[in-house]
Order: sequence, then structure tokens, then C-alpha cells
Amino acid sequence: MPCVLRSGAEHFGSAMRVRIFTCLHKSITAASFPSLLWSTFLIILAGLVVFSQTWAFYGDEGFHLLASRLIILGKKPYLDFFYPQMPLFAYLSAAWMQIFSDTWRSSHMLSALLTGGSVVLSSAFLFERLPETGWKLSAAVIAAILMGFNTMVLGFGTIGQAYGVCLFLIVLCFWLVIKAVAESRSTLLLWSGLCAGASAGSSLLSAPVLPILLAWAASRVGNGRRVKTCLWFLAGVGISCLPLIWLAVLAPRQTIFNILEYHILYRSPNTLTAMRVNIRTLAEILNSAQFTLPILFAGIGLLFVVRRSQWDLERKSEFYLCGWLAAGLSIFLATLPIVDPQYFILMVPFLSILAPVGIMAIASWLHPMASLSWLVPAVLMLFGAGLPWWLWQQYHRLHWPQLEVVAKVVNDVTPEGGLVWADGFIYFAAGRVPPSGLENYDSLDLQLAPDDTAKLHIMRRADLYNWVAEGGFATVASCWATDDWIAASGLRKIYVEHAKSNRCDIFWSKASH
Repeated sequence: MPCVLRSGAEHFGSAMRVRIFTCLHKSITAASFPSLLWSTFLIILAGLVVFSQTWAFYGDEGFHLLASRLIILGKKPYLDFFYPQMPLFAYLSAAWMQIFSDTWRSSHMLSALLTGGSVVLSSAFLFERLPETGWKLSAAVIAAILMGFNTMVLGFGTIGQAYGVCLFLIVLCFWLVIKAVAESRSTLLLWSGLCAGASAGSSLLSAPVLPILLAWAASRVGNGRRVKTCLWFLAGVGISCLPLIWLAVLAPRQTIFNILEYHILYRSPNTLTAMRVNIRTLAEILNSAQFTLPILFAGIGLLFVVRRSQWDLERKSEFYLCGWLAAGLSIFLATLPIVDPQYFILMVPFLSILAPVGIMAIASWLHPMASLSWLVPAVLMLFGAGLPWWLWQQYHRLHWPQLEVVAKVVNDVTPEGGLVWADGFIYFAAGRVPPSGLENYDSLDLQLAPDDTAKLHIMRRADLYNWVAEGGFATVASCWATDDWIAASGLRKIYVEHAKSNRCDIFWSKASH
């Protein structure tokens, strides 16, 4: 971001942090968390941090981390490289890595801390706002368990992608809009809109949160304050959009293609294939007990709030908002052109708030006079039962410490100044900047006019293979290579040397040294 924008935002950013964290500090102080809840938070945060620094890895995070490194080097997404994502996470990650270190470990730490923060905020909401006094502690601990022991949260909330920051921001803007309406504080509406807009500016997967919060806030205030409420909220959204607006002004064609046109027209090969993939993905999610059980209990919790609770209308509406957010996100995510299972991670905070209400309600119906303290270990056993096996599976998957070994081999066999064609995460681990057009592997299959190909920094697969045939690369490395891919690219005809390192293929020629 230009210095003028960065310096101009410093005072505003400082004021924003003071306002938001003062509000959160008051809420947490008023809640006076007992030691059991604090212990639960610390255990979950420690687990997230440890996992983030060891086995957390997903192939697609390579081009996100690479984008952050390119930003550190002075390049701009869309204008200088293909980046089919919203820009805020890449800039946030780049700023974080400039301060702490330009490595996957620092980016993972950022995601783990933000994901842990979302667990704390979700649980704290129940402890402070749940009207059933006898349920508060157990419900808050159960919410933390449901979210912190969710394998999708653990697996994707700790990597170098936008899931961690989105989880934190959507729960934070949920908290702030409730505070703003309850206390009639317009400035909190501004911060809520800013957080909702920043979440969507990090990933459009969280976009439904914004209109749902706006509609709820407008419906909860009187007619005389409705316009003012909307304006304050939308002002915050507008502030969060400034980086995107800046990029769009500099390069409108590239910006529109990266954030909209690519996903609508090019991401899925055809409608029928996309439908099959989406149906298979949804079936996989519904077959997961860690998703179906929270959905079931959340539904029961909503029924309790509607039919059986004696809560006041204000408290009921706050839990209704959780239901609207979970439902809105589920519908939006399920109807995307291509759906990946991890997208539904954004529903987890709101399911984790509603599900404990359903669990506590069922327990109180079954044993009206019994203590409900047994529920916490019961839920822990139920939702944590599959965690050891899942962790064992992650241990046997590819992860960053192994990729650092692969990167060392790539650097050792590549002569000084030699070009490398590799997966995005190998580029990042090796500390190398890819040739223009190779920042994102998915762009190779795009069929565009020559002018657009050059303007959007996209390389066609045929041109890449021609480059390989001409010996344009000193080294080629991939962790996803298949025999068909190796044959199609003609690697064995050009590179006489081949090595395997942690299941990754590396091709080079001694003659190139």
C-alpha cells in the first residue's frame, strides 16, 4: 500500500484498536471467567499454536504466502501477479511477516492466534449473554470444545490462508453489532461494519455476514434510528474497502478478473462437473459427526429459544442472529460454483454458540433436577474421540518441515541465476521468486486472448511446456507429479538427473551447472 495511505491510516488504526479492545476488555472483565474456562482457553490456544508450527499444511497456502512475499518485495496483487483472491489477507500477512519473519511459521502463528481469539470470543458470548445462569459455565466450556476440537478449525485455522482472520473478524463484528444495538452506540456500528468488510476483504466466503448483520441491526432499532444505523455500519464497510478501491483504480480490468470473472467463468470446467464435485463435497460434510452433531444440537437450541425459554426479546434476537448467520453462510457456501469442505469452517463459531444451548436443554429435559456438570466431560469425550486418529493422519501427510528439506535440495542443485519451475510452496520454502505467470499453478489452464494473458500475468500451459523443451529452467520440482504429467511436460527428455525428496520429484541436469 502506498506510504500516503499507510501513514494516513496509522492514527485511524490506533483509534480503532483502542475502541474495539476497550469494548472487549470491558466485556471480558465483566464476565469474570472462572479458572476452568481460562484453562480451557489456554489448552486450546496451545494446541492451535503447536499444531500450526508442526503439521499444519495445505497445498493452496503456498500461493497465499507467495503473494505476501511478493508484496514485501514491492509488487501489487492483480497489477503485478495473478492472485484470484481478495487482497486484505495478503497485505495483513505481509505486514506481519515483515515484523516477525518472512517464514511460514510466522504466518501460521498469526492464523493460530486469531483462530484462538475467535474461540475465546464465541465462548465469552455464551458466558456473558446466556440468560440461564446455571448453564453459563458449562455452555461456555462446551462451546470452546466444539470449536477448538473441531478438526477443520485445527487444520485450516492454523495455515497461511484467510480462514483464521475471517473466523476472528466475523465473531468480532457479531459481538460489536450486538453491543452497538444493546447500548445504542453508533461508533461500535462503524467498527462492526469495518470488521465485517475486512473479513469479506480477506475472503469473499464470509461476504454473507455483512448483509445479515446490517439487516439485523436495522431491524432492532426504531424507525428514527434506522437510516443512521445503516450509514454508520456502511461507513465502516467503506473504510475496509479502501485497499480494494485503490487497486481497482490502478488496474480495473485485472482487479475485476481476479476477484469476480475468474471465479464465475473459469474456476469450474463445466456446470455438470461442478455439480458433481459440490454434491460429493456436501455429502462428505454431512457424513462428518463433527458437523452434523453441532448442526443438530444448534437446531434444538434454536427451538428451545423460540418455544421453551422465558428469555426477553433482546436476548432471543441475539441467538436468532447466530441462526441467521449459520443458515446464510451455509446456503451461500453450498451454492458456489465449486465448493471445498473447508469453506464451511466459517459456520463453526455460530454453531458452537447455538449447539451448547441445545445440549443443555436436552440434558435439563432428561434430568430436570440433576447437575449438568457431567456434560462437559461427555462432550469432550464425544468430540475429541476422533482427534488422535486425525492427528496421526496429519503426521503422515506432507508438511512444511519436510518441504524445507525439499527446498534445500532444489537450491543445492540449481546454479546461481538458474530459473526454477516449482509448486508455490516450494518457491516459498526455497526463498525464490517465480517467473511472471507461474505464481499460481491454476492459471496455466486459462484460455484467454494474448493481450489478456500478458496483462493478467498468466502463462499458458503450452507456452510453459515449450519453455521446458527449450531448457529454460535449470530445475523443475513438484510434490504432485504423476507419470502422465511428467510425460506430458517432457521432463525426462530434458533433465537427466532426478531425485525424490519427501515424496517430491526434483529434475535437473548436471550440464546446467
